[in-house]
Parts: sequence; structure tokens; C-alpha cells
Amino acid sequence: MFDEFQNPEKSPQTYSNFYQGFEPNFLLLELRSEYERKLQHYQMMWRKNLDEMDRLNKDLMKKNRELLGTEVKRIDDSVLKKHFDGSTLGKMNEPLEQPCKQMEEKLIRCFEMNGKKSLLCNQYVREFSKCIDEARLKMLQQK
Repeated sequence: MFDEFQNPEKSPQTYSNFYQGFEPNFLLLELRSEYERKLQHYQMMWRKNLDEMDRLNKDLMKKNRELLGTEVKRIDDSVLKKHFDGSTLGKMNEPLEQPCKQMEEKLIRCFEMNGKKSLLCNQYVREFSKCIDEARLKMLQQK
């Protein structure tokens, strides 16, 4: 009854017959080639995705540059041309009129004469601040 286990040569199906046609190296090669195919597929897929993202990023950068250019031009047209006429922009060598120039000179002389006692110049500071505020209001009313 247990003769076939004791003597494997007599058994109809031996160990070598059971695994006949099965080569472990062949199976490993098949698994490896399958994984390499999948790896190549995923690499191609990720490369395609990265290329697409790069293209979209370039498109966004181009749109942002165009938008920035149009906004700068709009601000230039609306703000600069509104507050400065072309004659003042062309005359860069001519000195611009400074409001409250006399008050500023008085204040500077007071600071120079009093040195570290700047509180003695508070009356000139108030006059200069008031003059600047009035000049601002006058400029705003002109526009």
C-alpha cells in the first residue's frame, strides 16, 4: 500500500514527471518581461502627463504675460496720462515746481540752527504740514 511512497521509482508519477515542462527560469523571465512592459507603459503615461502639464503651464505663463502687459498699458493710459500731460513728460530736464519751497527752506534753517533742539521748530513743522495739505487739496481739485 505505501510501497509507492517508499520507492519513488515504481510510482507512476514521479517528482520529475510532475514538474516536467515547468521551468522556473522561464516563469521568472515571463514575470520580469510582464513587469517591464507595465513599467514602460507607466513611464510613457507619466511622460505624456508631464509633457501635457508643461504645455499647459507654458500656455498659462503666456496668458499671464499678455494680461500683465494689457493691465500695465491700461494703468499707464488711465493714471499717468490723466495726471501728467505729455508736455511735462517730455520736459525731464526742466525743474518741476515744488509746493511750499519757502516753508521747507525755513524749516531746514531752523533745524540747522537749533541742532539737537528740534522741538523749537514745531511752529515751522506745523506751517509746512499745513502748506503741503493745502497744495494736495489744490492738486486734487484741479484734476
